[in-house]
Amino acid sequence: MNSERVMIFIDGSNLFHACKSFDQDFKIDYINLRDVLAGDRYLIRPYFYASFDPSDLKNADRQKKFFRFLRSQGYEVIEKPLRMRGGRKFEKGVDVALMTDMLL
Repeated sequence: MNSERVMIFIDGSNLFHACKSFDQDFKIDYINLRDVLAGDRYLIRPYFYASFDPSDLKNADRQKKFFRFLRSQGYEVIEKPLRMRGGRKFEKGVDVALMTDMLL
């Protein structure tokens, strides 16, 4: 194994929307993604930053299952609730959390 160390930071919302704009049915294998990004380097930890809609009960269970799966695979999952402004839901705090963790 290489002596280099690596941490992985994934903005889940940006990745999700990029995949959907590419192909509506595109799916990511997050285990393979983690392993390819780490390569032969020592993986300290993969981070996954995500937003969730606390008022969307229909998707809440699916998101929680997904987050549990990521955690079971060694990901540190950071969840931030969507906020309302002007009748629109938007992401708040994910970019700040990601950058803060990168600097620590």
